[in-house]
Amino acid sequence: MLKAQLYVHSALYDQSRITAVEGAAVQGGAGLTWEFSRTTALDAAIIEDLNPEASSDVSFNLSLRRGF
Repeated sequence: MLKAQLYVHSALYDQSRITAVEGAAVQGGAGLTWEFSRTTALDAAIIEDLNPEASSDVSFNLSLRRGF
């Protein structure tokens, strides 16, 4: 299963000299889920910063889930 998400929020502070808190943040994420069985799945995702002046550059997520 493919997944995608867009994160957007306005500036934390309007009148700051620090661009990381003054600018709007825009991040896009894409990932997928591999289901090995009815109870076990692997999730992988990458989140990229689309406005590099406002937040971290890139994040990776990898998780293994097992249900009951």
